[in-house]
Amino acid sequence: MLSDYLPEVIEIDEIYVKLQGEKKFYGWLAYDPRNKFIVDFVVGKRDDDTLEELFEKLKRFRGRVKLVLIDGYQGYEKFYH
Repeated sequence: MLSDYLPEVIEIDEIYVKLQGEKKFYGWLAYDPRNKFIVDFVVGKRDDDTLEELFEKLKRFRGRVKLVLIDGYQGYEKFYH
């Protein structure tokens, strides 16, 4: 069952999306790179509020995942330590 899914590794990154040359937003993804599975995601701006929303959704994995991978984006420092 999906609610029981527990990845060993979660990688977090954002993607920039532009629709019809105008609308733009960021998709923040938390995914399992080993199984190519999206664990959770949020859509919004590239700001602390949207990133915080993703980390709130990921609290269920805290202390249970072996490794969390993030890139050099400084916004992560507020929510992941």
